[in-house]
Amino acid sequence: MLAIMSERPAFLLNIPLHDMIGWWLRVQCCGRTVDLPFRLQASKMPAARLGDLLERLRCSKCGKPLERALIFDDPANNAGRYPEAVKVWRIEVVLPV
Repeated sequence: MLAIMSERPAFLLNIPLHDMIGWWLRVQCCGRTVDLPFRLQASKMPAARLGDLLERLRCSKCGKPLERALIFDDPANNAGRYPEAVKVWRIEVVLPV
């Protein structure tokens, strides 16, 4: 039997940004990709959680919510661009349309 979730799962969205300072957020929209260190985001918004950040971020080109978000732990290895070539942690966050 398939279980239908009536609300979004909160465990990932409730993680405080200061708990993610060793990780990076890769966001994509309008054909552009930007990597944001959680360390910087946590210093700007000390009480914020991941869900707060994802809701607030907008594309600087079109002003719309982001098309894609990827959380990864090693920016030097291109964790999201070539995932088959590197062995790092990465979590894709599917954003609502």
